[in-house]
Amino acid sequence: MSDSSAERDIRFISPLSETSLLIAFDDEVSEEIHSKVKALSNMFDTHPIPGVTEYVPGFTSVTVFYDPLLVIKAGTGGKAIWETVKDQIERNWREYEGRPFLRRKRSAASCSV
Repeated sequence: MSDSSAERDIRFISPLSETSLLIAFDDEVSEEIHSKVKALSNMFDTHPIPGVTEYVPGFTSVTVFYDPLLVIKAGTGGKAIWETVKDQIERNWREYEGRPFLRRKRSAASCSV
């Protein structure tokens, strides 16, 4: 990773399996770190990444699931599939980071009981 402030906020991005990766901000739970998790989650909602099918936010990290075939279809540029997803996440985060967190509005139909 380069030394931009947005990328320094993410401690690491690493593969978890053939179809998932982990984005970690820190090991310590804090409001500041969790606000970054929420902002990253919002980024996935507003700036979709080709092949990403789901994300699961935690207290200090976000797990991202992707469909390798959709990533390949969108183009990998000769890189490993997980690295392609990682690079796109970093690119989107650099552009997105620093914007105020906007809470997603949910309709009554999208809320499950």
